[in-house]
Amino acid sequence: MPFVAGGGGISWKIMREDRIDNQLVHVVDEGLDSGPIIDNKLSLFPKTCQIPIDFENYRNEKFLEFYSQFIKKLVQRHKFKLIPQTKYIGRYNPRLNTETQGWIDWNIDSYELINFINAFDEPYKGASTYLNNGNLGKLYLKKAQLHGGDSSNHPFMSGIVSRHDGDWIVVSTKSKHMLLIEKVLNSEGKNVLNKIKAGDKFFTPIEELNNSNKKRVVITSRGKKD
Repeated sequence: MPFVAGGGGISWKIMREDRIDNQLVHVVDEGLDSGPIIDNKLSLFPKTCQIPIDFENYRNEKFLEFYSQFIKKLVQRHKFKLIPQTKYIGRYNPRLNTETQGWIDWNIDSYELINFINAFDEPYKGASTYLNNGNLGKLYLKKAQLHGGDSSNHPFMSGIVSRHDGDWIVVSTKSKHMLLIEKVLNSEGKNVLNKIKAGDKFFTPIEELNNSNKKRVVITSRGKKD
């Protein structure tokens, strides 16, 4: 904090390419994550952290280290100097729901595209889209990475499967990179990569993108609020 107040922290970090972790404890007050900071510890996420599960595993390790030291300070009656959070910088990140807000916009730049897809990878269901006429239903993409070894693209080509290499597919974006995708899951969680052919095209209806931008996810003590 104050840059990661709110929910969906890891996914927002991936989309923003924020590589600094901050283990922190603060006073809970009447505001939204606005209480003064009691103690904190900064570290860098390893390069191996690419999808949410990687970040979570790293943060859990750092969490145990940080709170072990914090508890020792409490036992030793360490005097903490409360640090007020700066009011004129920072942001509040709303919660995310993979089903309603994980829709892929194929019109965004390849760097933003891969960050968005990675942000909804494990342990989440995956960023979603459709293929061709949608006969395979809603699909979820996982295990994706950027690839610059193929020919250049045009924005109209974004989403086109240019090649099927057996264990992965090569998909065009609006910019110079391609996407290498190893998992295309259906609603039952089955990998349907073998049903996809070169020349097929991923697409997301504009109404789904509009709906994802209009809906705010609210979580209460009873779960997700519709």
